Amino acid sequence: MKINILILTGALLLLNPGSDSRCPAQDRPENREKMLEAFSTVKSIRTGFTQEKRMKILARPLVSEGRFWYRSPTDIRWEYTSPIQSVLLMDGGDVKRYTWRKSAWEQDRGSGLEAMRFVLQDISGWVSGDFESSPHFGAELQSGPPVRVVLTPRDPSMEAFIQRVVLTLSSRPGILESVEIVEGPASSTLIRFRNTEINIPFPPGLFRDVRIPDRP
Repeated sequence: MKINILILTGALLLLNPGSDSRCPAQDRPENREKMLEAFSTVKSIRTGFTQEKRMKILARPLVSEGRFWYRSPTDIRWEYTSPIQSVLLMDGGDVKRYTWRKSAWEQDRGSGLEAMRFVLQDISGWVSGDFESSPHFGAELQSGPPVRVVLTPRDPSMEAFIQRVVLTLSSRPGILESVEIVEGPASSTLIRFRNTEINIPFPPGLFRDVRIPDRP
């Protein structure tokens, strides 16, 4: 499970130990409904991202660049452009992964794709504002600014691999600013999104074909 989550990567800031145990303003029913309403209007997303992987054995973060596409309800294209090129596709329930090797795209047919499908389904829920339906993570909404959603494993055995996922919401309604996966005290992966566009049309085959079609 750890490898599959790390391939997807993401995750954020440490859970604030001084957070008020009372219901924060953003967590009140009327504000929660406004937040979910904003996410419900987002039918597609295209965004770039920068990923920083931090580990105790690394003198400095390992930085990667990439692009992310989402189309409601479950289609995802997660693409790394540097330093290594790879593409993860989910078209409905079908998941494929490709890596650029020896001047060609090579499809990964190994084990782990089924587990990856469940993780991608969680991610499609998060970007659509559904933070509470995941069978793998429980959610806590923390008031801001910025507003954050802290996800913790429901299964205690998962905590050996991942302690929490933190989603930071953008000031733009219905948009995520960053995602972080905290695997341990000295290991985390932070993804910051940039130039996010919503509700734009995508070319046919974007979520099935490893090469992006030229047609709009």
